[in-house]
Amino acid sequence: MAAYSFKNIQWDTTIKVNLLRVVIAGILWSLLSYIFYAFGAMRTPFGPHLWLIIFIWPIGYVFIIPTAIVAGWLHKLGVPLVGLFTFVPPIMVIPADPIVSYLHATRRDLVPIERYRIIEPALWILIYKE
Repeated sequence: MAAYSFKNIQWDTTIKVNLLRVVIAGILWSLLSYIFYAFGAMRTPFGPHLWLIIFIWPIGYVFIIPTAIVAGWLHKLGVPLVGLFTFVPPIMVIPADPIVSYLHATRRDLVPIERYRIIEPALWILIYKE
């Protein structure tokens, strides 16, 4: 169990891989928002500024992670329905996982981990030292 402690985490690689996931997810969600806006499925006065989602997504994800962790703790304490919030952050980045998996297969310097699945339903991927 000592191998899975915070001392053995490669923080630079962990942050790099997770930030890559979130930035790619931000680009994909921004493109999806543009498509919805262009076809009239989304009415918003911020339509011309939807490209800002690319930058807002990683910043927002940093705040959502601690909130989801607290929600998980509250769920373990027995607070009803709060555990459902722990599913939101992984769903936010799952669209980016196939692209990150492709980058892992083609450019190992961008995703320098041993194995990356095509779908990683995880809140935060921790990468440990060997």
